[in-house]
Amino acid sequence: MAYENYENSIIASYAHDVKTGIIDPTNYDLKRKQAKQKYEEYIKKIIALKPREFFVDSIPKTPNSQEFFKITFYLVLQIFGKDFIPEFSDLVQNKLFINQSKEIFNGISLQIIERDKPNTINRAIEIPDFEHISSIITLLHEYTHYHCQLMKMDFNKKRYYEEILSIYVEKRATDLLANIFSNPSLKQMITETRLEGIVWHYDTHEKEIQDFFKELKEIKRLARTNFFYQFQLANFENQLPWIKTPELIQLEEYYRHDMA
Repeated sequence: MAYENYENSIIASYAHDVKTGIIDPTNYDLKRKQAKQKYEEYIKKIIALKPREFFVDSIPKTPNSQEFFKITFYLVLQIFGKDFIPEFSDLVQNKLFINQSKEIFNGISLQIIERDKPNTINRAIEIPDFEHISSIITLLHEYTHYHCQLMKMDFNKKRYYEEILSIYVEKRATDLLANIFSNPSLKQMITETRLEGIVWHYDTHEKEIQDFFKELKEIKRLARTNFFYQFQLANFENQLPWIKTPELIQLEEYYRHDMA
């Protein structure tokens, strides 16, 4: 999976940006009690819907990769306009890769900055494939992030605001594709999969994280006197560097909530 391949590096980058003031992890939009209450009620309603996750195998394919990109460029023209075509063309030719994921939204827009050369930035986008209609949607979602990064757009340090534009593009692309392929069920599958992702962030994964921290706390306790648990703890810390200190754990929590 694309995200999992880079997760530790992304978390470390996020932690650096928080420490240096580039990102403010405080969600000021939920500071007011009434706003937070409405937000939590909305999340509960989505969880209660029990949305289903659809995978790329459930989504129609384009006839071939040439048609895939022909349709994609048409959507870029319709959504962004002709001035974006050269930028998007450069992305497709030089910075676009596939990860063969079965998950519709398993895409990522990477901005890799060399520590010793901060002005040197390598960019790349990964999407599941160059076949399924859903991958066109994922590509345009990630392209929105790519363009925002390229333009160094300022979201007032609120990283989660970036998703507003990409989700809008995602919905617009879904509407256009549903019409192009005369497939009204596409909108339902994409929307439900997106909602299931919200459930995963706020319910499923949150419970998994809490269970993991309980296990980690017990392992740390046993590691004080038991070599086996010392080895297990070292293995965990090697795989998940952010669990080494309370400060890093807090920064990971900020990241997790910011990306939800």
